[in-house]
Amino acid sequence: MAIAALVLALLAVVRLIQAWHAHQQHRRQAAVLHTGYGRCRIAARVHVANAAPRWQRRPHGHLGDAALRRQADHAAAELARFTQVEGRAAVLLQQARAGDGPAASRLRERAAALAAAAETELPAARTRLAVALADQDAARARLAELAPFADLGRLALRAHGTSRAQLARDQAAAHDRLAAATTAEHNARTRLADLTLQAAAPFTGDQGPPARPAWRDGAATAEHTDLTRHWPEHLAAAIADDLDTAPDRAAGLTAETRAARRILHTARPRVPATAAQARERLTELCTEQAIRATLPADRADHEQQQRHQHADTRAAR
Repeated sequence: MAIAALVLALLAVVRLIQAWHAHQQHRRQAAVLHTGYGRCRIAARVHVANAAPRWQRRPHGHLGDAALRRQADHAAAELARFTQVEGRAAVLLQQARAGDGPAASRLRERAAALAAAAETELPAARTRLAVALADQDAARARLAELAPFADLGRLALRAHGTSRAQLARDQAAAHDRLAAATTAEHNARTRLADLTLQAAAPFTGDQGPPARPAWRDGAATAEHTDLTRHWPEHLAAAIADDLDTAPDRAAGLTAETRAARRILHTARPRVPATAAQARERLTELCTEQAIRATLPADRADHEQQQRHQHADTRAAR
């Protein structure tokens, strides 16, 4: 029994060794097949690349001569424009860092307008108007008090401790006081209206974004106090805004045109967005022109004929 068990064990070991060798053989075959597949793919790519005409392998090689010249001229104009814009942007950035940008300038102008808003004079103007109205009321009350004596006779007036001459003087004085109070009331109202317009001036008209709320009594003083207490923070925020918007301002872009330009570059990635991209595109176009200039005449004509045939084929599709 021991000998039979040993024989069975040896047979099992032999089968295990045979299975391992078979597995290794399968792995080697799979590796060879994978390597061969990769080489075939590379060979196919090389064949396809070599099969394509040379002009198709070059950037912008598909363009006709006239189209190539037009695009080269356009790229040169774009590069000049981008260079001018970048120069303008450098100037605007320098101005913004110095605190002379539009946002910082508007902030200083607003602070000056708030300081000159004359809100502090409004209480005194209202007091003067109230005094004038009180004087008018007093003068009218005095005239109403004297009115019953106008129909009294001399003896009745004497009984009340006055005379007709004194009554006339009192009435004239009351009329003068009413006239003076009316003039003072008119002047006080005019002054109050002027001061109110001055106080509301910083909150009306085109103050730029963001839109400001309507003026209310004390708003100019409150905002001016806030600007005075936190001036470095407000100025720093305005300078940061000037730095952020300097490139767009140099290109003359508004929020709407900036959004439209972003959509254009998303839809057409080849459209240059910077001077470096415009310079790269111009270099590619000039390189293609230089290559065509060095080709023999017969080969250049043959390539041009192939381009026309290729364009006609694509148009037919």
